[in-house]
Amino acid sequence: MPTVVPPTQNPPTDPAPVALDDCGALVSSLRHAEAMAAQWSDAAAELRRVLIERLGDAELGTINGHPAVRHTTYRDTRVSTKMLRELAPADLIERCTTTTTRRRFTLVDTDSGVA
Repeated sequence: MPTVVPPTQNPPTDPAPVALDDCGALVSSLRHAEAMAAQWSDAAAELRRVLIERLGDAELGTINGHPAVRHTTYRDTRVSTKMLRELAPADLIERCTTTTTRRRFTLVDTDSGVA
């Protein structure tokens, strides 16, 4: 669960780096797993695209008479923050705005030292 930081409180400063010398194999395995996940994700997206194309306007696809895939239509309602900023008073927007501090885990590019 994310930590909510009140606007008057600053997030903690960066702690010192931790040596993970004994975790080299874990980092290498994670790099490999993420690369494989990306490849499988691309493959899944292409298979999904082909099946959706084959379904056309139908919502249900069957194999041997049994439901196998669905491609349904649904509505998604969202608030346009751009429009809200244009139309609502600034104090209302400020009162309804929250700041959340989160942590992001990334693998650092070994060639450039950049995440």
